[in-house]
Amino acid sequence: MPSRWEQVFVEELWRLPYFIVIGVGILLALTRWQRHSNVSLLILISCLLTFVGLQIYPVAIFIYPDGWDSKLHYYIVRCLAIGFGVASMGFLMAASLSQRPVKSESLWTSQDGSELDEEPIQPLRPTPPPRET
Repeated sequence: MPSRWEQVFVEELWRLPYFIVIGVGILLALTRWQRHSNVSLLILISCLLTFVGLQIYPVAIFIYPDGWDSKLHYYIVRCLAIGFGVASMGFLMAASLSQRPVKSESLWTSQDGSELDEEPIQPLRPTPPPRET
């Protein structure tokens, strides 16, 4: 029978793809913090809740290496894992549906870009010059 540490290590290896995605999510949230702080905060909370939720089962294996003492322990662990997963999805959905700040000036109000703080958007294709008749 494998030791506690071996069981936990194997469980963590199975969760490695999740950890990679969580790490990328945290990096993206931190790099976009200046532009979209509310969305980044919600994504960061979601990633951290997902990480904690993924650690519940390995911790339970470490505490109970020979199996569950009772059905109650099993249900507690499952409810905790599901609860963290649901909370994580809720924060992720809130981040995806939250409003991002938009400039008050519309791109349609200024044809030459003079009222905008940035360069005007160039068209994908250059427009041909008008024909002279």
